[in-house]
Amino acid sequence: MSEQFLKRFEIEELKGKLKKCVYLYEVTKDKITDRIMRKRVKKEVEVDAGYMVYTSRGSSIHFWNKKDLISAGFGNASETVDMDSGDIITTRQVSLKELAQANDIRRSINRPLSSGMPSTEGLALG
Repeated sequence: MSEQFLKRFEIEELKGKLKKCVYLYEVTKDKITDRIMRKRVKKEVEVDAGYMVYTSRGSSIHFWNKKDLISAGFGNASETVDMDSGDIITTRQVSLKELAQANDIRRSINRPLSSGMPSTEGLALG
């Protein structure tokens, strides 16, 4: 059994702005009946990019603000955990973001070619 030590989660603050779709209600008064009318309006607003949380199981979660991040339980510092036994470890070996990126690279390398035959491009045939 190989030992694997990972943080339970890592938080990355994203830079820049993103467009977010929000729904607002416009309140108007009907001119004929004097009734109050509500109309739902879709609006795109630009907000801070927020935070990405990477978990030890390879998942990632996006949060728009720090308040939501803390309310989901990611406000405290994360411990490093032995993934085999569940024991808390004091040192960290690999970044969860690096692990996720390595998994993406590994998946793209292991994909078969569309024809099913290996490419002969770059090989000297003769």
